[in-house]
This record gives sequence, structure tokens and C-alpha cells, in this order.
Amino acid sequence: MRVYIARRLLLFIPTLLGVSTLIFFLIRIVPGDVAILALAGPGGDVRQIDPVSLKALREQMGVDKPLLVQYVDWLWTVVRLDMGRSFTQDQPVVSIIWQRLPITAELAILASLLTALMGIPTGVLAALYRGTWIDYTSRVVAIAGVAMPTFWIGLVIIVALLWLFKWFPPLGYVSFFHDPWVNIQQVIWPALALGYYHMAVVSRMTRGTMLEVIRQDYVRTARAKGLADFMVITRHTLRNALLPIVTIMGIQFGVMMGGAVIMESIFLLPGLGRTLFLAITMRDYPLLQGIVMFLSVSYLAINLAVDLLYAWLDPRIRYS
Repeated sequence: MRVYIARRLLLFIPTLLGVSTLIFFLIRIVPGDVAILALAGPGGDVRQIDPVSLKALREQMGVDKPLLVQYVDWLWTVVRLDMGRSFTQDQPVVSIIWQRLPITAELAILASLLTALMGIPTGVLAALYRGTWIDYTSRVVAIAGVAMPTFWIGLVIIVALLWLFKWFPPLGYVSFFHDPWVNIQQVIWPALALGYYHMAVVSRMTRGTMLEVIRQDYVRTARAKGLADFMVITRHTLRNALLPIVTIMGIQFGVMMGGAVIMESIFLLPGLGRTLFLAITMRDYPLLQGIVMFLSVSYLAINLAVDLLYAWLDPRIRYS
């Protein structure tokens, strides 16, 4: 097990190196000058910029150097776990990430819980009552979730709350420890929008794996021994059907961490996703690169944790 973990951790290095290279050069391919944007602002008059101030700001930002030199300098800061300072917020990138991370993590965790609570039971019921109205209803709901993009689901939720209850959900973010009730009202709706989309995938996967496992000989043997249906489903069928579901949910959690940009923008949650979007629009290179690198490490770590979870779900699996 230790050798396997060490080998997987070593594989992080070429993956992160490729991600860092892509994000560093791709953001700089976009036409425009970050120093001019910082001085003039969005829609500002470029002709009013003082050339001396522009040159000094470029030197301060380090964008006056050749791209290869900038890339090597940035890699060195990453190796030292120092992502540099944000151009727009004038703070260390690491501190900004730690400030925004709890918001995105809360959103992703709550969305994952809703995904599991909605997706797994509906998939199990669809498999147990295959060919009935329960199965057809579950499949329609799942297909609708896959077909609708997350931003549309978020907007539909807002419109439905206004139309049915004449109530607009509070926007922004208040910490759970400061006011739990307001926090839940702010986070539950974007989490529901994210969770519904991923719930559809989990529901379809659960249905398919359950139908496959139910046909196995050991399930028929358990029923023949007189075990109650609940025991057969929970102890024999569902546990063995969970492996592919755990895989897809682990991948989905990583996607939620990096793909919360739209939901955080719609509901004005100041998390990593919205910060990433603002960094792209303002050409804040250090902040953009730092968030992408952090999300990449998180995604790789989540996938490693999911692989290790297999051994707990299925004792026959051994890593070497």
C-alpha cells in the first residue's frame, strides 16, 4: 500500500507540471496588457496612461521579462509553496485561497451530500421496480438533470422560489458559525442546482450497477436462504454495486470544486470559483495560476482517496 501511494504521489509531479505549463502560457496568449488594464481599468482611456508609470508597473508585476524567465520564476515560487501576490487584491495568493476555500468546500460538500441522498435511493428504487412507473419517473428525472446545464437549473430555482413562494433567496455569504440559518439559505440553493445535475448521473449509474449485481448467483443464494429483502439489498447488493458509484462521485466532487464558478457567480458566493472568474477577467495572473494549481492538486488527491477507498469497500482489492 505504501509503495502504491508513493508511486501515485510521484505521478502528481508530471501532471502538475503539464497543468502549470498550459495555464501559464494559455492565459498569456489572450491579447492585451495586464499593466494597461490595471492602470486604465475596464473600458478606460488608454491614451491617458503615463508611459513611465506603465513601465514601472510592468517591472513591479514582472511582466516585462521574457515569458520563459517568468515561467521559471513562477515555478520556483510554487516549489517554495509561495504563489506570489495578487495583482488586483495586493495580497498573497495563498492567503486569498485559504479565505475563499471554506465557501467552495461547503458548497461542494453539501452538493455531494444532496447528490448521494437523491441519486442513490432513486437509482436503487428504479432497479428494484424495473419497468414500472417508478423506474420511468426516475429515468425522466435523471435525463432532465443531465440535459439541463447547471446555470439554467440555478436560474429555474430562483424563478420558482419567486413565483411559488414570492421569496428571493438571500445572496452573498454569511459564515455558518456567524448565522447558521442565513448560511443554509444562501448555500442550499446553489448546492441543490449542482447536486441535481450530478444526481442524474449517479442515479443512472446506480440503476445500471444494481441491475447487474441483482442477477449474481450470491444474491439469489441469499434470497433462497430466507434473508429479508432489506438485508439482501443493503448487505449484499448495494455494497457491491457501490464501487463504480464511489468512482463517479469522487470525480464529481473534484468537478464541483473547480466547476462552482457559475453557481457562485449566480448566487454571489465569494468562493474560489467566483474568484477564479474575476481573476480571468482582470488578467490577475498569479491569482489565476494559484487557484488552478490548488484545484489540480485537490482533484488528484480526491482521486487517490477514492482509489484507496476501494480496498475498504471490497477486501479483495489489494494495492502493491
